[in-house]
Amino acid sequence: MTDDPFVTHRGLLFTVAYEMLGSAADAEDVVQETWLRWADVSQEEVRDLRSYLVRIVTRLALNRLRTVSRRREEYVGEWLPEPLLTQS
Repeated sequence: MTDDPFVTHRGLLFTVAYEMLGSAADAEDVVQETWLRWADVSQEEVRDLRSYLVRIVTRLALNRLRTVSRRREEYVGEWLPEPLLTQS
């Protein structure tokens, strides 16, 4: 186990983003953006690291949804989430 809160909670962050976006590629992009924002923050000022990271990933996912919904307005088919690949 590592002391870096981002690494510790990365799985949770990906899950939150994936559940919101339905796309593994978009979820990974949001997690990467979250890391970039996390790298710019003074971590000593953050009281609850897990909540802070989830908040960042949630806001970024919502922003991505707004952007995607604008692009998807012309799509008339049924939208289904992308299947998540798992190791067997």
